[in-house]
Amino acid sequence: MKNQLNRFGEIEVAKNNIVYSMPVNRFKSEDRETIEELYKKKLSQLDYNEYFAFANSITELRAHFMFSYELRDCVNFLSIRNLKFEEVVPLLKTLVQIAKIAEETNTKVLWDINNFYINLSERYIQALLFEFEGMEIFSHKSALDGLKEFIILSVTTLNHVIVKKPSKVDFIEKRDEVYQFIEDVLKAKEIEHVEAVIDNALTFIEIAAEREYNEKMEKKKRTLIGKLSLSKNTEKVQSASLSDKMKKELFEESQKAGSKGYKEKKSLMDKLTSPVGIAVLIPVVLVVMVGYFVTDGFTDFGSEDKTAYAKEKNELKVKDIYIDYLNGDKEKAYSELDSIGYKNLSGDDQDMLIKWYIEQKKYVKAISLDKNSAYLIGDTFVKDKDKAGLEQLNNQVDSKVLKFDLAVLNKDYQGVIANQDLSKLNKRRAYELVKAYSLTNNEDDLEKFVNKFEKKDDGTEAAQKQIEILQDAQSTVSTYADSLKDIDKQIEDKKKEVQEQEKKVKDKNNKDEKKEEELKTKQEELKNLEQQREDTIKMVEEF
Repeated sequence: MKNQLNRFGEIEVAKNNIVYSMPVNRFKSEDRETIEELYKKKLSQLDYNEYFAFANSITELRAHFMFSYELRDCVNFLSIRNLKFEEVVPLLKTLVQIAKIAEETNTKVLWDINNFYINLSERYIQALLFEFEGMEIFSHKSALDGLKEFIILSVTTLNHVIVKKPSKVDFIEKRDEVYQFIEDVLKAKEIEHVEAVIDNALTFIEIAAEREYNEKMEKKKRTLIGKLSLSKNTEKVQSASLSDKMKKELFEESQKAGSKGYKEKKSLMDKLTSPVGIAVLIPVVLVVMVGYFVTDGFTDFGSEDKTAYAKEKNELKVKDIYIDYLNGDKEKAYSELDSIGYKNLSGDDQDMLIKWYIEQKKYVKAISLDKNSAYLIGDTFVKDKDKAGLEQLNNQVDSKVLKFDLAVLNKDYQGVIANQDLSKLNKRRAYELVKAYSLTNNEDDLEKFVNKFEKKDDGTEAAQKQIEILQDAQSTVSTYADSLKDIDKQIEDKKKEVQEQEKKVKDKNNKDEKKEEELKTKQEELKNLEQQREDTIKMVEEF
């Protein structure tokens, strides 16, 4: 897709690759190496600031200098309109930074919508073209005016703005706080005043979010389950049992061990003298002392005493295994916990054994003992984007969870929907499911699924949390789905306009001199809409 940019130049976008070209004679020098040196000099002056996208190369082709950029996970600026106001405001802070840098370094930035892109992964906005000694920016727009214009464009449906107060009908979200926000921005006399307006808006957004959270907590307090969950959350670490502390530490150690670049550096003495080490040693010493006095004073055990003693002995063995694990002897710990047997372990220790099986990639064994382990296993494969490995595992075990996650990796939305009946949904799977319905235009079926899922509410905190996650996903993605429908309708209408204009161009009796120019304009508008659709889908897929 090509668009005119900086009066004499053109910008062409093809997925992650962007090329800006302008005739050589429009630059201050026609020598490519000179232009490259002047460009590098300006980059240094800007201190390679992250809010500016820098060209990877400058080449010459057919009397044009070509600036090539590679922007990953980026969409055009107008995609900001798909976001809620609360999500738009933080992004506007980066526009302020661009304007401030432009003013402080006396650098003219081209305030054109085709010159700005949103970096989805880093959550900030970047500008491409800026003036340097070798290239002029053919615009007289000040940084303050450009900033105000872009803020208006981000919250309205307007395509061009002469800095003035837009009418309420132009706003995307017709809310008093958005109207007031724009009014305050337009009153600003300096960039710092605009920044203050944005900071105030962010403060109000945070207060509103905190108020909403507190209201949810108040509702939970009114239920027995809510009270229990709140009391658990507010307990200090000291109230947890020593055994629980130890197991928590082991889970954290296990997660770190699976991450890249993790190295265990502590010695055994360091670990034994640490809070966790002490947490291990105290129950060990207590159990040994209890064992001594019990066996010394009571040589004839009853059946209940034998069971209790056997249990204590087993607990002691498990703690020894955990000490081996903490000390870095993981293979020994894996083997010994496995030898005790899954059924002979307590609930927490069973969870640990399953986690260790997953660490060792013994996925089939983990699922054979605990079907719910498929949820953790699926998360691992999706995180690593290991499609081949998940396909192989799907051939070995029959699990709807793994089929769901394989469909996610394959972007097989029908496959995701076909395997939707899962016993639990985390945030990732909830969003994947809602995305699948939205991108296949099945909003009615999504509504039915959500209603059906809500009926599963058994009053437990876990059930309520899953319902909240699903509702949040539906609310967030539906905004983009509605936008997608609107864009599809615009594309359909624009295609008809293009077809009608093509007929006029072919009609020799039609003497309109501007008919070809009008056709070109309509074709460009169609391309822009198609790009906007692609960017919207990309934003949905990013969830």
